[in-house]
Amino acid sequence: MTIRTSTAVDTPSPGAWEELVTVALLGTERRTPPGGTAGREAPVALLDAAAVQTLRRRAGLRPA
Repeated sequence: MTIRTSTAVDTPSPGAWEELVTVALLGTERRTPPGGTAGREAPVALLDAAAVQTLRRRAGLRPA
């Protein structure tokens, strides 16, 4: 018998993915990524945020 101790992932805001797409299309010089900082690190912050959102969408569960 297997007992799962995973819990549901916090639901991100409905527009989180759309905001990331908008920032990617406009560019990080025109719009700062959500939770990121402006400047040279903005593209890295955008990619990190997109990776997190992608994993959340695919996984659906967080390990205990």
